Amino acid sequence: MYIDSFVIGVPSANREAFIDHARTVDAMLIEYGALRIVEVWGEDVPPRTTTDFYRAVQATPFDGKRMIFGGFESVVDLS
Repeated sequence: MYIDSFVIGVPSANREAFIDHARTVDAMLIEYGALRIVEVWGEDVPPRTTTDFYRAVQATPFDGKRMIFGGFESVVDLS
């Protein structure tokens, strides 16, 4: 299993715009061979004093310059 992961700072006010954008891009990625795409929205992402997701992506209106991404190999998969 190989997983690509992305973290994108999107303010709550832009949630629906992000979802609309994701639906379009995700369909294209499936056409290019992705087997599964899961989009998530932070539910329990508390702000911290030193660093957190909000500071890492400087959460402002969605733009690709603030996207954090990387590929990951599965090393433990418990069921």
